[in-house]
Parts: sequence; C-alpha cells; structure tokens
Amino acid sequence: MRRRNSHLGRQDKKPFPFRIRPQLPNVIAAEFVAAAALGIMFRLHVQWPWMVAVAVSITLIAVVEFKDALLPRWLVIWWRWWRSRKSDPTAAVDDRGLLEVELPRDNDRDLSVAPQQQPRYAGMRWDNDVLVAVIAMWSNAHVPTVIAHDPDDPHHEGSRQPWLADMVPLDVVAEGLKLRAGLEAIDVIQVGRRTTDGTAYSALYDQIIGLDPALVAKRTWLILRLPFDPANPEIVRRGGGLEGAVLAMRDTARHLTRRLREVSCNAEIADPDEFLLAEASLMTGIPQDGEGVESHRGGIVTPRGHITTYRLHPDDLTNRHLGIWWAYRSSEASGTYRATTSALILRLTPARDREFVGVRAWVRYHTTEAPGKDARLPRLVRQYADQGAALTATLPLGNQSLQAQKQMVTAPLAFRTPGELRELRLPVGPSGQLMGRTGSGDNMLLPLAERGLVTRVYVDGPLWIAQQLVLRSLASGSSCRVSSSRPEQWWPMMRRLAEDHRLWLAPDPEPRFASMQVCDLTPATFPAGAVTVLIVGRPGADPPADIDILVKADPRDPYQVTVTTASMSKPMPIGLTEAREEARYIGHSNDVRQS
Repeated sequence: MRRRNSHLGRQDKKPFPFRIRPQLPNVIAAEFVAAAALGIMFRLHVQWPWMVAVAVSITLIAVVEFKDALLPRWLVIWWRWWRSRKSDPTAAVDDRGLLEVELPRDNDRDLSVAPQQQPRYAGMRWDNDVLVAVIAMWSNAHVPTVIAHDPDDPHHEGSRQPWLADMVPLDVVAEGLKLRAGLEAIDVIQVGRRTTDGTAYSALYDQIIGLDPALVAKRTWLILRLPFDPANPEIVRRGGGLEGAVLAMRDTARHLTRRLREVSCNAEIADPDEFLLAEASLMTGIPQDGEGVESHRGGIVTPRGHITTYRLHPDDLTNRHLGIWWAYRSSEASGTYRATTSALILRLTPARDREFVGVRAWVRYHTTEAPGKDARLPRLVRQYADQGAALTATLPLGNQSLQAQKQMVTAPLAFRTPGELRELRLPVGPSGQLMGRTGSGDNMLLPLAERGLVTRVYVDGPLWIAQQLVLRSLASGSSCRVSSSRPEQWWPMMRRLAEDHRLWLAPDPEPRFASMQVCDLTPATFPAGAVTVLIVGRPGADPPADIDILVKADPRDPYQVTVTTASMSKPMPIGLTEAREEARYIGHSNDVRQS
C-alpha cells in the first residue's frame, strides 16, 4: 500500500465526517429539483434570499456526504432499520443450500496433508443464481512470529507488526479475479482471538502481551462468488445449467488453490463441514436459532455479548492499523476489556481496468460489553443502523450478501494493483503463545499446537521453563495433563491456579481428554486427544530425533534459551522474562528475571 507521509498523530486524528462527493446523476437530479422549487417560489413571490438558500440547500443535500452517505440515503437506512429492528439478522443463513461436489483425485492434491485427511467433496452454496465456494488456508507448521516495529516507520510508535510469519499472498488472490470463469468477488476472511476465556490466567496473559497483535488462534478463508450466466463460455463448455456452473466453480477454486500452493501457502477447497465452520466463525456469539438476538443501531446484541461491525476506507487499510485493530481495547467504567473474537473481511472485486482490483474492508468485534464512545479505533467507522445488513453482507452467502452490501452504507471503492496488495501483511495463521524476547527486545511467539498434527516439544532446562510454557498455553484454551516423577513441584502451581479441569496430575481423577500432555522425567506418551506433547528431559540428555520444537537453556545463563524448529535455518536465541503476577503461579519468582 502507498505509504502515508503525514505525522503519526495526524493519522490517528478522527477524520472529518463531511465530504463533498459530486456524482453526475445526483447533480442532474438536484438541478431539476432546484429549478422546480425556484419556479414555485417565484410564482409565490418569495424573496430572493430565501430562493438562494433553498437552491444552495438542495445542492448541498445532493453532493455533501455525512460519513459516506447522503442525507436521503441515511433517511432510507434509518427507516429500514426501524422496520426490521426486531427481526432476526441471521435469518438469511440456510445451510440446506449446501451442495456436495466431488473432487477428482489427481496430481494437484496437497502433499502436506495425508490422502485420507483430504476432502473428497467440496461444499458449495447456491443462493439466488450465485454460487459460493470456500478455500481454507493455514500456515506452515512451527513457524515463529516476531512482533517488531516497522523498520520503515521513523516514529516507531504504535506500529508493531508480525514478522517471520506466513503471509496471505494477496497478489495471487487478486489474480484469481482474472480467471476466465468470471468471479463476482473474492472475500479474504480472517477470524482470530488473543486469549480464551475460562481461566483466571487469561487476563494476566493479555496484559503481558500488551498491545501486540499476538493471536493465539486464527483462521483464514477465501470466499469465492460466481454469478450464474447461461452465456458464460466456461459454464457452457462444461454442459451449461447448474451442473456446468458447479463444475466451473470447482475448477476455478482448484486453479486458485494450486496457485496458492505454488507460493508455499497451504490451501484446500473447503468441504461442507469446513464451509459451515467458516460461516460459524463469522457468526461467533450468535446462536444458531437466533433466539435472544436483537439488532440495535450500533450493534447486534446476543445472549453472549455484543457484535459490532465497522467499515473502513481502503486507504486506511495499512499494516500499522491492522496491528492496532487486532489488539482491540476499550476502557470503560467497569474496567478494561478486549474483544472475545475479532474478524477482518477484505472484499476484492474486478475492475474495468484489468490491472486493478476493487477493495472494500470491514472489521467486526465480539465483545462481552457494549463498546462505548471511547472505544473508537483509528479509522474505523461504525455501521450505524445497518448492523444486520453488515453481518449478512460478510457471510458466505451469494446474492443475499451482494444485495445486503448495496443496502448498507459502504466506504468508497478503492482500486489497487496486485503489487500494492502484496505489501499488506496478513499472517495466515496465529502467532502462537509468547516464548520470550529477542535480543532487540521484541516478543517472539510460536504455536505449540498445529492443525492436524501432534507437536512434540522438548525442554532441556529447569522445570520452571516447562511450567511457564504450560501456563501460557492455558490462555490459548489448552487443557493439560501432567505425568511427573516429581509431582510435589507441580502442586503449588495447581493450587494457585485452582482450575483442576484445565490442569491436573495423572492419573486422571475421571475420564477426560487433554490437549497437552506433559511428560516430566517420565517416558513420553501420546494419549488420545493430545495435540501437544511436552517432554521435560534430564539435564545433559540428548533429545529424541523426532522432536518438533527444542527449547534449550544456556547453562551459563538460565534466563537465555535457544528455540529450534524444523522451519528455522538456525536456532533462535531469546530471553525469558516473567511478569511479577505470573511468578506466583510458577512459584519461582526468585529464579526468573522479572519484566
């Protein structure tokens, strides 16, 4: 994206809500209305100052926008909201429209996924002559993320961004609009969260990572929309009709998936279950039956909280702002809270000039409390009186989504080249949990759980290092079983945490599954349901050869460790720090350097 040369403080200043935007149809209509009004006033012998005032008022109403819409448009939107304020905003979702399309087994399958785990059928939705398909994307395994300042930002204020992470190749996605099938739009959907509720430690971990865009969970999908045109050559060539359209969409999705894999981005066409998962992620907090859901002027109220959608001008879609938006924070009288779930929706549409693509974007937050007036984030404009339409417009629907976009207030469409979109840094997957700090003082994060894999972590160092990894994994929603030859050293941590459903010692007090298995000086075991196995080795012992992540302490400085994964060309040295409040859980405040 083009860099902004203005001062950082001026960038964050609230934009002026009024803007002159003359459009030829509105100007012509205003001239006719003004001429008619002046003629009537002349017949009524109205004095000329009043005639000038009326003419100027009509002109201003036709060309001056308030927050991206003219006054007549706002009147229509408010009237529509008043009529439908008690209706269910989720009524447009209908999973009965899903189609199962068989995928051929050929040489373009994803070699990073076992054949038995690859989808055999693609999930598609037929919605009023628009076909919808979803492509799921995920990052490579065990890729670290460093949250650092933008080296090109001379101010180094509020511009912390993720580096060394797998990014969404937006230029490749934009080129998918040029495929011969003629896609109507491609939505880039990202849904993530910083912490998981359910443990007292989550709030503390949220304070430790501060305002960094560090997400413990994140998913990325592409939503493809193909309008049905009986004369479309790609549809006709495949037999025409609905069957031809389905085959054209399938081949288009397969082609785009192959292009993503060619640039080392994991992707696959979503099966029906994955399709519904993407839809459910965008509707986080809204019950399936829609019971207890109310559409208010500034948001959607649900039994689980508040859902608020914001629009933004694509010129403001910068790496700097993305880092701030993912670190949503609002201070209210009741305290400081963050978004339970955040979502970014980036819509790419074809332009008349094939060198460009149209860009629109929305940001959605699910919060436990209603965002207050001081919850304004830089460059985000709340979708007042059309929150229901904003939700429908960003769901994986067909014609209903496109029509909802026309009904709501949208920011002006911006045009970008694929090369400009490539500069936008959108990590495909989560950052992971905090591991430590690099030599430059930047936070280094690493996922300890991967999609469809069992991650084996080996700790060669003091026990408190492993305990810190376990504690921070709880903030991402893990449940942990500990098998230890020294259980007495785990008892203080478990007593202070007081959450035996999240952290407990083997043997299990009752049948249960744990997502993390800790083997502390005991033989490594891989119980059912575990996606992470953390092994605490004996000092000086060689780690097993099949380890995915190695955390090795420096014998000369226990606060320094090296982290090694298969994705790294060499070990990464980091320093371990611990918040003062975090030390009381581990019980080693005298042994760990305070941050």
